[in-house]
Amino acid sequence: LGLGLSWLFGALRWSGGANAEWLRRYPDIAARYDVKLGDSVGLPVPAGNLGSSVSVFCVCALLCLATLQFRRVKFGNELGGPGRLPTACFFCGLWLLYIVASTIIAYSTD
Repeated sequence: LGLGLSWLFGALRWSGGANAEWLRRYPDIAARYDVKLGDSVGLPVPAGNLGSSVSVFCVCALLCLATLQFRRVKFGNELGGPGRLPTACFFCGLWLLYIVASTIIAYSTD
């Protein structure tokens, strides 16, 4: 969901092992796993609310697929043709719903 490149760069950044900066940034993880200078480490990524965000995304994706299937049966096409404006508005609404729901979940679980 848009995290791939940032996680890749973070993983590459810390692939050289634990240094003083890593130990300063992540003291709780270093203490929990007894990490010392030079130990093999990576980018710590807390699970947080990723599961909730993925769930909201999956529901929106299923609604999109159901809409496309409905349009194929009813109009003989998925996009364009009759009813294209309400469908486009519905898809934009689902996108906004995902953004708002993910934001609310993120701020309510902290």
